[in-house]
Amino acid sequence: MFRNAAREVDEEFDIIADVSGEKVKLGEFDGKDSIELSQGDTVELVSKDQDFKVSEMQIPLNSDILFGSLEKGDTIYIGDGDVLLRVESCNDSIICETIKSGTVQPFRGLKPQSDLFEPSALTDKDVEDLKFIAESKKFDAALISFVSSASDVDRAKETLKKKDCDIPVISKIESKKGLENLEEICQASDAVMAARGDLALFLPWHKLGDHVENIAETAETNNTKWIVATQLLEGMERFPIPSRADICDVDHWKKEGASGFMLCYETAFGDKPIESMRALDKLVS
Repeated sequence: MFRNAAREVDEEFDIIADVSGEKVKLGEFDGKDSIELSQGDTVELVSKDQDFKVSEMQIPLNSDILFGSLEKGDTIYIGDGDVLLRVESCNDSIICETIKSGTVQPFRGLKPQSDLFEPSALTDKDVEDLKFIAESKKFDAALISFVSSASDVDRAKETLKKKDCDIPVISKIESKKGLENLEEICQASDAVMAARGDLALFLPWHKLGDHVENIAETAETNNTKWIVATQLLEGMERFPIPSRADICDVDHWKKEGASGFMLCYETAFGDKPIESMRALDKLVS
């Protein structure tokens, strides 16, 4: 469908498969498009496999991995920091108090701030997804989440190779381990991505600029292409053009040598996906 549409307008583009890694997301909301959480609200995060009522502030998760893995006082960001919860207890479900209010939509990601949890790359599901990607012959590259070492990259490439697939592998740098092993990841990868959304939430947010600079410099040193992602043009949710900060952000990384930019919320959830794409094209051209 996408390639046919591109041909109709005489455009070329690549389709990149995003392999999710050990990512915990919200489930469906009983048919609701969103719910509002106010400061002080008590929220219960539950398994999608049990009965729940969103109207009673029970919110399902797509994975059970967090249950029993967090401690009282840990915090959980929803989305790219739209809502902040504080854990009150964590057993078969997670009881939280809302610290920062906001709108919550289905399928948004959760980022726990905890010493007990760091997401892993290449789960069993990821390996099966890579096999599907290879067998389908419909994708031009694979984007691997939460890469923590060169062995993650090598394993992804080997999985694709066994299915006679030789598409590029792009490593998302979005965790502490990913930064610690950045050099070897750059050397093993066809490209790396500064995944700023999770980087700013799994690590101290005020260090994000330093982390992205580190990714850019290490990639350049190793002749590895690098991509910048997350909150590039979210100002367009409020204004008809990108915010001044958006414009300067994209321009800065363009001048630093970024090989590409990836819109996230702007095209996945935002009200102006087409306008955002046109604005980004104008900024990087």
